Amino acid sequence: MKKIFRTLPVIAVMTAVAACSDGIEEQNPDSPETGDKIRIEFTAENPDTGSSSAPAAETRTSIHIGDGTFVSRWDDGNEMTLLYGNTPAKATYSSATKKFSTEITPGSQNFHAFSPHIESSYSGSDFKIPFGNLRTQDGNNFNHRYDPLITTATQTVDPATEELNFTLKRLTSILKFEISGGSDQVKALLLTADENHPIASARFNSSTDGTGSLDMSTQDEIPVTSNVIAMTFDEGTAPALNNLHAYFNLPEGQYESLKLDIITANDQIGSIDLSGLPEFAAGELYRLKRTSVPTFTEIEKPSFDWPGQDMDIPHEILDENGDMELDYPAVITINAPAGIAELYVDVVSPALNAMEIGRLDLFNETQLPIGINYSNLGLHCTTQIQYKKSTLFDITRLVPMIPMLKDGLGDLIYGDHAFNVTVVDLAGNTETQSLVFRCNKVECSASDLWANTATLSIHAIDPEAQSVSLNYKVKGTSDWHELTATAVDAANGKWEAAITAESVWTQTTNDSGHTIYIPNSNAGVFAQKTYEYELFVDGALEETGTFKPEQSDGDVIESFTSGSTCFTKDSSKATFWGSGNNTFAATLCTFSSPYAYMQGRKNSLIGILAPGNLFTGRFQFALLQQTGTVEFGQKYTYTSRPTGLKLTYKAAFDVTGSGFYKKWEDSYHSSITSGQDQASIIVCIINWNARHNVASGNKAAPTGVWNPESLYGLSEAEKSGLIAYGVAYPDANANSDTLLNIPLNYYDKDAAAPDGNYTIIISCATSRYGDYLNGTENDLYVKDIEWIY
Repeated sequence: MKKIFRTLPVIAVMTAVAACSDGIEEQNPDSPETGDKIRIEFTAENPDTGSSSAPAAETRTSIHIGDGTFVSRWDDGNEMTLLYGNTPAKATYSSATKKFSTEITPGSQNFHAFSPHIESSYSGSDFKIPFGNLRTQDGNNFNHRYDPLITTATQTVDPATEELNFTLKRLTSILKFEISGGSDQVKALLLTADENHPIASARFNSSTDGTGSLDMSTQDEIPVTSNVIAMTFDEGTAPALNNLHAYFNLPEGQYESLKLDIITANDQIGSIDLSGLPEFAAGELYRLKRTSVPTFTEIEKPSFDWPGQDMDIPHEILDENGDMELDYPAVITINAPAGIAELYVDVVSPALNAMEIGRLDLFNETQLPIGINYSNLGLHCTTQIQYKKSTLFDITRLVPMIPMLKDGLGDLIYGDHAFNVTVVDLAGNTETQSLVFRCNKVECSASDLWANTATLSIHAIDPEAQSVSLNYKVKGTSDWHELTATAVDAANGKWEAAITAESVWTQTTNDSGHTIYIPNSNAGVFAQKTYEYELFVDGALEETGTFKPEQSDGDVIESFTSGSTCFTKDSSKATFWGSGNNTFAATLCTFSSPYAYMQGRKNSLIGILAPGNLFTGRFQFALLQQTGTVEFGQKYTYTSRPTGLKLTYKAAFDVTGSGFYKKWEDSYHSSITSGQDQASIIVCIINWNARHNVASGNKAAPTGVWNPESLYGLSEAEKSGLIAYGVAYPDANANSDTLLNIPLNYYDKDAAAPDGNYTIIISCATSRYGDYLNGTENDLYVKDIEWIY
């Protein structure tokens, strides 16, 4: 592929001279006067280039390139601004007279000029000339409207008697691209620089001192600069590939890489990397010739991508802890390989439409109709979108505004809110994607997660509706529950349905023959669950969605830390976790991050087995009696009813039982006095007035030993205060992390809501009958103790 750059020095002066006479006013003896103004005419011809003059037909809009030079000429109707004092006047060129004409106030004046003429573009000594990112060409002709020229010095003359001479300076460089291959008709061009190298701006700022630069300001916090330039052609003038001449006025500077995309009329696109460019200087023309065409492929239509989300279903504005919000980003990537030529959003939302928000023209506008900047909402607009191949449509902040309008707009916030996004590329391809967000008509307005009941408020129901019903279930399950709603204020569309705990409980008996109740967390309402619903109005499906009870995170069980009291020799004042560590057995429970590490070991000094243990409660050790007393239980605040306890553990057992040690014996534990040992993990929810004490030692049999499943060792008051329990007895080696779920069995399913006086008991021991100092030398690691709901 042949590539040729030619840097041609600009004939940088355009001198305005009187045509055939010293008196400009005398050129038009019949020119009218308007008020205090007079009509003047002046010429602005290119000086002699040193070579034969260009033909008259070579006007400024079709730059004439000669031997080592290029000449630009004025075309019929070209306009420039003539400044006299601080007053601008539009001067228009006539090809018949080869002169510019305008009206000014007579007298000696300071004169400046700049081109092209833009109304209201002058302020003091500054000019603002449009230099936008959409350019047009008439066929292969140069478009002077993006070619800022300015006088280099002030002239003070009386134009009625003196000649007015200007030297004009070009403020930008010109890149001319030529290609001579292929036959397809060109539809548009797209020139792209890197993101940090703007090549266009809403305005090119220049001054009467002859300087100029891109306007780098912002509009409503959006930069007016752009790193892309799109070029289209006047109707009926688009050239073919084999005769394409495209002119791009660019700010001076170093362009290490530019990319040119050529879009053809038959929906093909080809790309050329313009690498190895010289440093561009203002006032110079740079020619880039290609004799072969790039590879063309079919243009990919605009597309939308929302990672991890289905764009074709409604997305809920979730009610979390009483505040409606999106719990995931609503950031959609819009891709348009042929460059974005339009991007607008039609909003179909009762709430937003009531605020006169109907269409968001992100391509051209920077604000919502109510005056909020798109930038404050995180929305890309104008130069962040225009002619880019990819942009983001981020409504993560906008969508949560909808429920915030409830105080002013009431039930208009409920239901579906659609954002119909339409993108059009430079090839004319159009794609629309509807994004629907739902402010659910059903919300969980009240809940009791200990009683497992809730109230569902239903909004925006047709006042003429005769019946309203709901089906609901735990998300991801198949067990639907039917609810009948009652009217609260039917005239205003308000209904209500109640979720009860009627289906929560199953009655059975445990292995000891006691009546227990098993909770079903797929009925009622429980913490840490999301619920799906179907809303029916007069038997017809009105809406589907999800809800969560307020404050449904559940309760936290204290984790282990290196400084916890359970890892010291003294747990007598423990506030949550404690252990039996003491003078004779200092390592029954230690911290092995992130585990509590329990070791059952035979003490060589006094010859007994001391089982490793961890529990919620306190521990007192009597040295002379060689007795330790565990005081089981710590006060705990329950906000939600758990259905079980889970933890992660590792364990190592003397599976042969050859090292089994037995100290004390009674009928309660006679089934395990030798052979394979078991660990013990117990959890209880308790309503007791005092801790339950268990004393164990070398000199006397243990006292206070109890079991929540058989109710062994408990007083009648303690039995009635035992609300729920769960037990597990691991006995197999587990070399790696093993999840253990322990279901809770309820003795008292109707226990009153906790008031802060309920107690939590969790007990872990390396030997199931460690209170009797019986068992083998085992290891047990536990971590991540949590409630199951």
